Amino acid sequence: MALFDWKDEYSIGISSIDTHHKKLICLINEILESMRDRRAETLIRDILRELEQYAVYHFSLEERLFQRYRYPKTKEHQDAHNLFIRKIEFLIDIDSINEEDVPILTFNFLRNWLDSHILKADMDFGNFISNNGINVE
Repeated sequence: MALFDWKDEYSIGISSIDTHHKKLICLINEILESMRDRRAETLIRDILRELEQYAVYHFSLEERLFQRYRYPKTKEHQDAHNLFIRKIEFLIDIDSINEEDVPILTFNFLRNWLDSHILKADMDFGNFISNNGINVE
């Protein structure tokens, strides 16, 4: 049972990106479930590694679309992506020294990312695509 559910308001209207965002929701739920079941300290390393992989395939897709459709806020968006990557690297580093708070720090970061990046910056890109009559498959 999901603890954190996908909502239609998270959709930016680009199905491939929305699918990736749903994966992020799944990872958030994995963190919450692992904390609930008291397995977070043993699972967080794998979740962080999966977040690294997520960043590679998700951000590369978005950035290819930015270039293809000449999105005017590409630089700002890429800067945010780079911050995400650095934050995940930081969480991996502190986890390697047995930081007990890494699961909750990771959850809080991802929850904030959802609110501040997906619901704002990604939504802005979705609106740009929609407002310009571009059909992205």
